[in-house]
Amino acid sequence: MESNFEKLNNKYLKQEISLSGVRSIEYYKKIAENYAELEGSIVVLSDMHYNKSYLYYGEFAKTLGLPPCNNIDDIWEKDIMDHFHPEDLEQKFIQELLFLNFIRHKPKAKRNGYCLMQPIRMRNENGKWYSVIHKVLYIPEDKGNLWLSFCLYSPIEGLENQTCFILETATGVRHLLSELEGKNILSEREKEILRCINLGFSSKKIADKLFISVNTVSRHRQNIMKKLQANGSIEACNIAQRLQLL
Repeated sequence: MESNFEKLNNKYLKQEISLSGVRSIEYYKKIAENYAELEGSIVVLSDMHYNKSYLYYGEFAKTLGLPPCNNIDDIWEKDIMDHFHPEDLEQKFIQELLFLNFIRHKPKAKRNGYCLMQPIRMRNENGKWYSVIHKVLYIPEDKGNLWLSFCLYSPIEGLENQTCFILETATGVRHLLSELEGKNILSEREKEILRCINLGFSSKKIADKLFISVNTVSRHRQNIMKKLQANGSIEACNIAQRLQLL
């Protein structure tokens, strides 16, 4: 079964991306470089068409003890992610899958108008942990497929109790990922069935409780797994709890 990382990777790299009519990659590379220098952040510009990333390190990279940055033949900044808390790394993939689903339901012309804001923990080479805000923005091509992603890492104290949210960049409106996706991803019946699954009910017991057929329960279970990008019932319940759906 695919992991959440593999699912996200495939969704990014299997898009049919056309670069006709888009700005030069050099334009966006310069923006990323300037942002890292001015704000002191770590900035990663990933190209989903060529499966490459361009890394730009501000002063925060020195705080973490990162080696000199290089361009890499991968859309994943693995040297940076090695500094993530393990729980936050898995959460990152889940939240980005949901954000990707959210973006794909928006009009093509507005897909660059949203930013995912993820509070994470990162450690330096001496084991000290820092609170960091991880921002993810997409640059679509003319057809609306996601060509580039900007990932920005900036240290901010006091993020321990903050939750992930989506920011509308034109208005500053915030949407909690749990509230937003809870309405869109699972129907009320699916949430009802997932609560039964979380209690350990078998498909037959769920069917008897809800007065539906076992086949109907099985169909709902399959839809829940697909929507939550889960590989099984336990993982689906864990993801739903993190997103406050249970």
